[in-house]
Amino acid sequence: MVQPNNLPIQNKSSSDLLIELEQEVYEISEEHSSYLHGSCHIFAMALAQLGAGNLAGLVEFDYNVQKTALVHAFLKTTNGIIDIKGYRTVEDAQADFHCGIPDEVDFDVSDLLVLGEGDSAMTSRVRLALEAARPIALRVMEIARKQIEIIDKDL
Repeated sequence: MVQPNNLPIQNKSSSDLLIELEQEVYEISEEHSSYLHGSCHIFAMALAQLGAGNLAGLVEFDYNVQKTALVHAFLKTTNGIIDIKGYRTVEDAQADFHCGIPDEVDFDVSDLLVLGEGDSAMTSRVRLALEAARPIALRVMEIARKQIEIIDKDL
């Protein structure tokens, strides 16, 4: 039987597919590491524009500057989070940061901009950064959806 060119033959186990997806998202996260440390708020907003979850993140009080600091921003889903490393648990995300015990909070865009940029304004710099993040967020979201599909199927 001849398979159409656009339909791959799926003979791989769920665990093999998850490993391949994790490898791809690892390579993406290595290439775009600023979306893990430094510009995670931009990446979280780009993910949120794809409409698959709510903006959330980890915060802790920084006693050096006497204010709440953003540790990491992500997209919150029903059973986990999505960030530059794909679909994972919030505990996995916490392990990427050397901090105390951060609080998990939900954000709206203006709150996240205040913590990530110091101002709630959607500046031209932020708009350009979101535009640059969009294709990467789209690919990570595709990977995350596949990860969720495989995990849910195996439960």
